[in-house]
Parts: sequence; structure tokens; C-alpha cells
Amino acid sequence: MEIYNETKMIMKKYGLDFKKKFGQNFLVSEEILEEIIMFSDITNEDIVLEIGPGIGTLTSKLLSKAKHVISVEIDDELVKPLTDRFFMYKNFTLIHDDILKINLKEELEKIISKYYDLEMFLKGDKKIKVVANIPYYITTPILLELISKREYISEIYIMVQKEVSERLRATLGTRGGSSITYMTNYYSNCIGYIDVPKGNFMPEPKVDSEVIGLRLRKVPYPEVVDEDMYFKIIKAGFMHRRKTFLNSVKLSGLFDMVKIKDILEELEIDERVRPEKLTEIDYANIVNNYKRK
Repeated sequence: MEIYNETKMIMKKYGLDFKKKFGQNFLVSEEILEEIIMFSDITNEDIVLEIGPGIGTLTSKLLSKAKHVISVEIDDELVKPLTDRFFMYKNFTLIHDDILKINLKEELEKIISKYYDLEMFLKGDKKIKVVANIPYYITTPILLELISKREYISEIYIMVQKEVSERLRATLGTRGGSSITYMTNYYSNCIGYIDVPKGNFMPEPKVDSEVIGLRLRKVPYPEVVDEDMYFKIIKAGFMHRRKTFLNSVKLSGLFDMVKIKDILEELEIDERVRPEKLTEIDYANIVNNYKRK
């Protein structure tokens, strides 16, 4: 109730309204906030990239644990409350911009270089942790942007719609999987999740959420000879989910279907298989054999 009242007070003080276009639903549960801090295991050696700090409720807890917190906030009206609240913190950097438009590499290197030798940092195991509470409609592009910066980032803790979290952590080769499941799994593995029922937000959203934890792999898995083709065939396979893998790939027009049929036969994969029933190894074997033919 304390955080709930604090949130109402700050909203009133600065004349703030919740903006649907930014998917603003502020977390007002002390219990969930503490769970996120424990789950992400933030220490005084960690640099944290926070996306979507809102009014800074989670930010304040991150600042008490982390070496440095970089918060990226797109909303003009939240800059002043965040600045007023944290201007005394030397380990706080606020970037007022769109996470998908900034030069993230440059911003991360700037902060890393304050504390570490950049070259040594990039060679080491200790990397930046990401904590994100973002609009659900841009979950995939933000996730892919973060994964593309895996040279700098080791772990991602991201608040997503429960249904999306279930897809991200689905067992590959089962009905729960989708193209994003395979793409995310190639670069990371799920290290757990936290249930966040919708009643823990202000205003209350229509759906429940989860914070999912992803640890980025040092080496992508499985091994493929052509990464781009691996993703293309997965996307093609899932383009028409109700169809068989073979028919969906055929409709994409991207592959030689004679070769694909031959490969399925060689790998003893049923031509009637659905895309979600193929494991990551199956997709890798199809791609690797396709490139060799």
C-alpha cells in the first residue's frame, strides 16, 4: 500500500497521466519488487541497464544494490520526476530516448569505461544485466536488440505478458513453441520466471504478466553453418502455423522444395510434421544439410 500511495502522490505532484501509447502500468507491489531484485541477483559489481523506469520505483532499489544504473525512458513527462528523485546519485545515468533509436553500444561503452578497462570487460564473464518493463507490443524488437548486444550483456530480466513468457520458455519441439522461442533459445537459455498477477499494477492491465530471466549464451546453440538461413527457415516454417512445416516453407518461396523434401527423408522426419514439433536440432540439421547439397 505504501508504494501504491507513493505512486499516486508522485503522479499528482507532477500532473502525470498514464499513457497507453507507452504501455504504462506502474508496478506497485513491494513484494514483487523485492522478488525482482532477488531474482536478478544484482550486486555492487553490476552495471544495470533499466528500460522503462517509470517514476523510479524499481530504480531506487536497483541503485541501492548496483555499481551503476543506466535508465532509458522515452516519456518526456517522466524526465523531471526521475531527475528530481535521483540527481544526488553518482551511480545513476538517465537517457531520455527510445531504446530502439539510441546508439546502445556507444552508451554502454561510455558507462563501462568509467569503471573497467573496456577490452578486459568484454573478454570477461561479468557483463551488464538488463531489467526491463516495456510496452508489450514491442517486446520482440527490444528483445532482439538486446540480444544483438550480447557482447556487452549477460542477463536479461524482462517483464512480458504471461502468454509471451510461456512461449519464450516453452520446451522446443512442443505445441507451446513459436518462431521467437527458437530464435531466443539460440542465443540464450531461460533461468526462471516470476509470476506477476495484473493486480500488482497501477492501472491494472487486462492480462497477467511474468518477469522472465534469460542468460545469454557465450556460444549460440545449436551449431549451424548459416545463421541467417536457420532463422529464415524457422520463420518460414511458422508463417502458416496451421499448415505442415513443408507446406508453410513452400509458401514462403525461399527454398528449393526438392532439396527440402530429400533432407526430411534423409533425416527420417515425417513430411506431415508441424513446425512446432521440430526441435532446434532438427532445424539445424535441415539447414546444415541444405547448405551442403
